[in-house]
Amino acid sequence: MKASCPECGFSEPSADYQDLTSLLRSGASYEDVDSAILHHEVVHLEAELVALTSLLDETHRKHTKVKLALDSRNSLIRAHIRRLPRELLLEVFHHLQNESDSGIDSMRAPWICAQICSFWRDTCLSSPSLFATISVDNECSVYPITHLVSEVLRLAKSHPLTIKIHRRFLINSSFNDLFDHLALSSEYWSHVDIKIVEGYNLLCLLQGPRPLRLHHMTLEVKRPFPRTDRLSSSPLEYFSHNGFLCDVPITLRHLRHLSIYIMDSKEFWDVVDAAASLEISIVLMIISKKQHRQAVTQSIIGSFSDHVSGT
Repeated sequence: MKASCPECGFSEPSADYQDLTSLLRSGASYEDVDSAILHHEVVHLEAELVALTSLLDETHRKHTKVKLALDSRNSLIRAHIRRLPRELLLEVFHHLQNESDSGIDSMRAPWICAQICSFWRDTCLSSPSLFATISVDNECSVYPITHLVSEVLRLAKSHPLTIKIHRRFLINSSFNDLFDHLALSSEYWSHVDIKIVEGYNLLCLLQGPRPLRLHHMTLEVKRPFPRTDRLSSSPLEYFSHNGFLCDVPITLRHLRHLSIYIMDSKEFWDVVDAAASLEISIVLMIISKKQHRQAVTQSIIGSFSDHVSGT
C-alpha cells in the first residue's frame, strides 16, 4: 500500500491492468497513464470545489438574512420600546395579560414580559396591578401553581385582587394548600368568580381577622352548602348566585346588579326595599309547593320598577 500525502490525502495512483500485453503493444507509457488518472482526479476535485463554493455562498446569504432579522428585532426591543413611557408599556402588558387569562402560567404574560430585558422586568415586577388577577382553571395542576400563587400574592402587595376559580370537576384535598394561600389574602379580594362543583368550600376558608372588601362576586356551584355570614359586611355592588339569598346573607344597600333565587314575593319586595341602588335585577322565584323554578315575568319587573319609583 502506497502512502498518501499528509497535506491533501492524495495517494499516488498505480496501474492495475488485466491485460498487460495490450498495454505494451499500445506504446503508452506509465507517465501517460498517470497523467490521465491525475487529470480525472483534478476534474473531480474542481467539480466538488464549485459545489462547495455555491453552498458556501448560499450559507453566507442565509447568515446575512438571519443576522439582519435578529438585529431588527433587537433594535425594536432594545431601542424603540425603551422610548415608551412606563404607563403606556403597562397598558400593553395589561392587554397581553387579558389575552392570556386562562390560568397561572409562567410562560405567559405577565411573567414572560419580565424575561425580555431589564427594563421590562423592572416594569413588570414593580407593578402590583399586573399580578392582581389569579385564575385557576382546568388547565392548572397543583404544582407549581401553589408556588406561583404565593409569588403572585407577594408581587400584588395590597392591590385589590380578582380571584377566578373555574373547574368542571371535583376539587380534591390536594388543592387545600392552594386555597389556604388564597385565603390568606382574602382581605384584598375585590372581585371573585367561582364556578366549580365544590366552590363554597373555598369561602369557608375565609376566616381572617379583617372584614372582606368584595365588590363583585359570582357563585355557580352544583352542591348544597351550609349557610355563612362571612359576606354580610362586604360592600358588594355586583352579586350573582345560583342559590338562595338566605343562604348567603349580604349587604344590599350597595348593590347595583343582583341575580339570585328567592323563596316568595315577600322576600322579593324585602330585597327591593333594602337595595335602593339596584339598577339591574335577575330574580328567579321558587314556588315551594310545586318545587318549580320560574323566572320573574315582565309584569313583576314592571311592578318592581313602580315600587322603586314610589319609594
